[in-house]
Amino acid sequence: MTIGIEPTHPATGFGYISAGDALSDVGGAFGVLEFVEKPSSEVATAYVEAGYRWNAGMFVVRPAVLLDLLAQRDPDFAAALRGIAEDPSTPGRRLAEPAEDRRRPRGGGASGRGRSGGGRAGQLRLGRHR
Repeated sequence: MTIGIEPTHPATGFGYISAGDALSDVGGAFGVLEFVEKPSSEVATAYVEAGYRWNAGMFVVRPAVLLDLLAQRDPDFAAALRGIAEDPSTPGRRLAEPAEDRRRPRGGGASGRGRSGGGRAGQLRLGRHR
């Protein structure tokens, strides 16, 4: 799912989304008829008048859906990502942590308790999508 924002004026710095039919099983959600990336000023004006929305560039999706789609094009890369998700101690996992967490040393500190991988970024949880 992508998020559309009701435009306040024609803008050439945004992509535009044309909404299709309402989805019967998800209130407030619509199919997408068209997506146009950063149109000219004249086209943006026409889109605002026609009810297009700005593309917020934010997407809502379950991780497994993205990994399944990625696997169709690059199965090895998708498998590697699934492996990282299953084992937070995978080398390179710390790159996904916020920078302030990477600066803190791992392991026992004053409390004597170690820290598992993931930090505030959390763990990617995988499951099957519908």
